[in-house]
Amino acid sequence: MPRNMSTVARRRDLFAQGYNARSLQSAMEEGHLKRLSRDLYSITSATEAITEKHSYVQVARLVPQGVFCLISALVFHELTTQVNHRMQIALPRPAFEPNISFLDVEYFHVSDAPYKHGVEEHRVEGSVVKVYSPAKTVADLFKFRNRYGTDLALEALRDTWRQRKSTVQELLAAAKICRVERIMEPYLEATVS
Repeated sequence: MPRNMSTVARRRDLFAQGYNARSLQSAMEEGHLKRLSRDLYSITSATEAITEKHSYVQVARLVPQGVFCLISALVFHELTTQVNHRMQIALPRPAFEPNISFLDVEYFHVSDAPYKHGVEEHRVEGSVVKVYSPAKTVADLFKFRNRYGTDLALEALRDTWRQRKSTVQELLAAAKICRVERIMEPYLEATVS
């Protein structure tokens, strides 16, 4: 596998690498490729490059405008002990929600400013994975505290601060964008003091 090649690829990416319909079928029969969905293939020769974040790569390839958020972002940044059973993806409003049959995915449609704020691009297994920053993730958890609980938002805030993954300014800016400034500020003051 070439150094810059991802462990998963869309059909059009494989065609750009020189595959055609016949060679694609041959590669699957020989075990070099494994079909994950209608448009996504796993490159079996790349198994040594597969990491614990492989499912992020799979979803990122199928939902290129999606940004991992909430618990998915917490797990990515190693800010929680929770297990990520469902991938949470933020999409701009309005956007198409691709159906991913082999993973449980939950979509959140977000307005322009909150969607663009705090997006980080990480290189994983040769692919670009977009994930919200720890500060934006904390603010999102405060915004969705009725769904995920205030305890999870507080745990994320404490761990983000303890691990020095965000500054007070970044946390306040994210809280302002997510419109949870008044709710989050007292917890932030208690955490940093």
